[in-house]
Amino acid sequence: MSRLRRTVAPGTEPWADAGIVLPARRAEPAVRQVGSRLLLALAVLAATTLIVYLDRDGYNDNAGGGLSLLDAAYYATVTLSTTGYGDITPYSDSARLGNIFLITPLRVVFLIITATVVAAVREDENAPLLRQSGADVVVTSSSSAGRLLGLSMLSPHAGAVMEDLLTYGNGLDVVERPVTRAEAGHSPRACEDLVVAVVRGRRVLNYTEPEAAVLQLTDRVIVIKSTG
Repeated sequence: MSRLRRTVAPGTEPWADAGIVLPARRAEPAVRQVGSRLLLALAVLAATTLIVYLDRDGYNDNAGGGLSLLDAAYYATVTLSTTGYGDITPYSDSARLGNIFLITPLRVVFLIITATVVAAVREDENAPLLRQSGADVVVTSSSSAGRLLGLSMLSPHAGAVMEDLLTYGNGLDVVERPVTRAEAGHSPRACEDLVVAVVRGRRVLNYTEPEAAVLQLTDRVIVIKSTG
């Protein structure tokens, strides 16, 4: 029995136009993103406070007396923030088990909520998936190396400067710092350091943008400074 073969011209396959398309995620306003994280952090703090207060007899306060609701909130705060002064400690089995199986996972969740998530991938195609998964910053290693290589081919001196900027602690460094009171109300060009961008809320503004013409006290600036 002969087998029939169907010849299809390249580029006309029925799946040629098909592809994997990631669903686009609408970017939320910066205020809403910060508000959502703040609410989640407060919810974790409240849950931890409740857990400690319900088992307050299992905790020892070096200041003496029983554990009040304020003491429980204080313990929850210093524990979730990994400060841990040690003036309030769990001593009963139930309190220690609660810290192991409940408060420790809540601490991890709290740190994830309040921290900046940075991820690295090799290819650009994977970056959107990580951003949709919650990463704040995605660094693509292959494309970054390619850009540096291309810049070095066009201008070896510019490539050397970029390599210097990428090497932290030696020569020129890119640093993010808060705006000082003396700098607030003035142009980024008036700063002692070379300002290349202004961080306002969750937005990064180029120093040439009109919105970044006047620095605010709540801003942060990204500057290039010498470490020598």
